[in-house]
Amino acid sequence: MKNRKKRLFLRVWQPFLRRPDVLWHATSPHEAQLIRKVFPGSRIETRRNEASLPPEAITPSQIDGPPRLVFIGRISPIKNLSAVIEALSHTTREMVFDIYGPLEDTAYWVECQQLARRLPASVTLSYRGELAPHEVRPTFARYDAFVFPTRGENFGHVIAESLSASCPVICSDQTPWTPVLQAGGGAVLADVTPATLSHQIDRLAGLSPAERLEARRAAGRAYHSWRAESAGPNILDRIRLAADPN
Repeated sequence: MKNRKKRLFLRVWQPFLRRPDVLWHATSPHEAQLIRKVFPGSRIETRRNEASLPPEAITPSQIDGPPRLVFIGRISPIKNLSAVIEALSHTTREMVFDIYGPLEDTAYWVECQQLARRLPASVTLSYRGELAPHEVRPTFARYDAFVFPTRGENFGHVIAESLSASCPVICSDQTPWTPVLQAGGGAVLADVTPATLSHQIDRLAGLSPAERLEARRAAGRAYHSWRAESAGPNILDRIRLAADPN
């Protein structure tokens, strides 16, 4: 995305970024590989981004009625909301799908609205505007799953927010969260197509309210394990020590 702007930036800054005293922060081994591809021999500190979230997930309560799905994020092609809407047109069960987020790309939002007009009567789709930061976790707590087939995240703070609200995530494999989601936090799709996504959504919609509650509890447990594993010095402290061990 925006590769022309990034190429221009690199052209200007490459002489400075190749200096031996430059220390890079990568949020995953994959991101470290990408940095080394452009800047061979770089010094890189690999650590997840910091997340100012509580250590314990919100305790979930059972949601009766049809499954409730949510999307929270920028309305932008990279977040791939259109894939969710298109997948919902192939589902066969009753469900609710609510969308929250800033309309960053109006042309893309028009495309999403056009897809929404083709949805079956069994799907209730609503755009509910933007959320203040403090509203995000309580909002996630009201849903059975966060559907997020993103085209790429170097971290994906919104995924951490969802799990911290005991809301499972149906996600692409283009984030660092794959191990956490596979350990109980949700589902990971290696091939995001309308068919694979609708199949995953239909599978969730086929669960009973009690089974959906257990899936939310599993997401909370996965968050707790991730939070405990990621506890440690702040990345800025780690970088300072790496740059000046004395």
